[in-house]
Amino acid sequence: MQLKLYKRSTILLSIVVICELTGIILLLKYREKWLDHKIAVILAFALFLLLINGIFSYYDLNADKNLIRKAVSNGDVALAKIKDGSFVRFGRDARLKNHVFWKLDVEIYDNEMKKFDAQIIEKFSLHQTAIPKGYVYVTYVEGKLDECLIIPNMIISSIQEYKPLVEDYEKALKPKYLNAYINDGLILETYEDSLKKSKEA
Repeated sequence: MQLKLYKRSTILLSIVVICELTGIILLLKYREKWLDHKIAVILAFALFLLLINGIFSYYDLNADKNLIRKAVSNGDVALAKIKDGSFVRFGRDARLKNHVFWKLDVEIYDNEMKKFDAQIIEKFSLHQTAIPKGYVYVTYVEGKLDECLIIPNMIISSIQEYKPLVEDYEKALKPKYLNAYINDGLILETYEDSLKKSKEA
């Protein structure tokens, strides 16, 4: 899903650039008509640039977070076992921060403990140089296995309504969880590694 969002952001950025260039060309072409009101026109154009860049930045930086929030509020959550990961590509967001995309081979267990093999592409922090094996919670809609997003652990643990579901998974599968959290992008690591980092810090 993250790669789809990245491609949408690239298309949106292209539209934004085209709109900005078109605006500049039109202003230059018809400058005789607005020179008497140049301060108002320049201010209006500057506001237009701020508006469309702001809309793009908001979408680019928050599209995945909004999808996760919506899925969690709708109960569209499942457990996934990460078996392997492979590098896909680097990318950059609206703040010009670099990220890395990894393709994950996973087994997804729905709320009825049915298992599905899937491959999902997730966007990580540059600190993620390898993918550990273990369990995470993901957004899940039946029939849309390629649209899963990894949910940071803090979100699941902070919502009491998910406690019975978590207990069911733990009884049936005894999952060894990974620590999924945000630090300049998503990070996945074993809890042992997280504890080591905490002690070193």
